[in-house]
Amino acid sequence: MKSKIDISIEKLKEKEELLRSKLSAIKDRSKNISVNATEFKKNCERLDNLLEKLDEKRLSFDYKRLKIQRNVLRDMFE
Repeated sequence: MKSKIDISIEKLKEKEELLRSKLSAIKDRSKNISVNATEFKKNCERLDNLLEKLDEKRLSFDYKRLKIQRNVLRDMFE
């Protein structure tokens, strides 16, 4: 027959195993979160770069359009 101390020790060991498995799961999740955060940051940087390029293209297009309009106006008044 097991004593109360032996039963308590067994229960503590079971709880320890359970806590270790939970800790392992938490560590795995934190690694995934870290990877996802890094990917998110990279995607944000890529998006910023694409937006800058888009703005540059818009400005370039607007400049070309204005230049054409200026030339048309110049031709009209010459």
